[in-house]
Amino acid sequence: MPTPVLETIRESYSPFADGKTVIRAGYGLFYDSPSLSLVSNGAQVNGRRILNYTVPGTDQRAPIFPNLLATTDPNFQTPPNVTAFPRDFQVMYAHNANLQIERQIFHDLSVNLQYSYWGHRFGAYSRDINLSAPTGTLADGRPVYRGSLGRPDLRFRKINLVESGGISNYNGLDLTLRKRFSRGVLLSASYCWSHALADAELDGSTISDPSNRQRDYGNASTDVRHNFTAQGLYAPQYKFLRGFEISSVFFYNSGYPINAQAGADLNNGLILNDRIVGRGRNAFQGPNFAQMDLRLVRKIKIKERHTIELIAESENIMNRFNPGCSIASCTSAVVNRDGAADFGRITTTRPGRVFQFGMRYGF
Repeated sequence: MPTPVLETIRESYSPFADGKTVIRAGYGLFYDSPSLSLVSNGAQVNGRRILNYTVPGTDQRAPIFPNLLATTDPNFQTPPNVTAFPRDFQVMYAHNANLQIERQIFHDLSVNLQYSYWGHRFGAYSRDINLSAPTGTLADGRPVYRGSLGRPDLRFRKINLVESGGISNYNGLDLTLRKRFSRGVLLSASYCWSHALADAELDGSTISDPSNRQRDYGNASTDVRHNFTAQGLYAPQYKFLRGFEISSVFFYNSGYPINAQAGADLNNGLILNDRIVGRGRNAFQGPNFAQMDLRLVRKIKIKERHTIELIAESENIMNRFNPGCSIASCTSAVVNRDGAADFGRITTTRPGRVFQFGMRYGF
């Protein structure tokens, strides 16, 4: 397997004589090796290292309680699940490109506009290739199987083939305003609009339709349309307030996607990741997120090179109720069964207000 490498190209250009405008562009090609958990799972769940045995209590050969099965009787062995990789498995890579224009408005104030693109190729996904021939189709064309019956290779139950071929595309537009530190004030704020699309999670997880990966093409689990961040620092220059610093960071983002689940194995593929007919992947948006953190520092000079810093800080100082969503989507943080009366109800949350205090001695 090729060693991961990184190839990058960066260029900058100042089109005007005053030097206050800079245009920058960059491109990178990033390669990544498969997750170690995928490789180790394939090595262990291969039909030989881990075997399953089912001993019916009514069988005459079954040990009498509390005795255990003394030998590995092949009559009790059940077909194992298998995880495998195809011979043409490819290493995932990603194209990254960006173009930005920065303009100095005042000596300590600048604005930056940036476009970013990420495009992943050959992402890992898995599907069971030991399902029966379809017995019919759902209304949207998805094949319906016979579950555990009619498997082509009776030596195994599931043959989870980890394939490469998943894709994702990200497009983002960022606007950033920066005020460099002057007169005791430092400020910056940025807003980003973005859209991410994918046909798999790219981490080796199972697709919903083993016959057609494209049925999962839709909003990526990391898709967040709006992001806003503002941060500031104030260090008073007045004599009686020198040594104090107060800083704050504010985060906001619109909701992560919710991949609504049918709550039943509609295609009888023995994986509970089906969506109802006509519902796309990650079709719903979860609750938004907002948080403000605050930090207060008092620097006390003892002598020439010795100082003490008294620190008080708080995360989520407004104690806002935020859902436990993350870049892994919002699906597991809310009620996600499609059609449920309380669909979207938050079931896990992020931490509330937290205070902490500290002291640092410098010399």
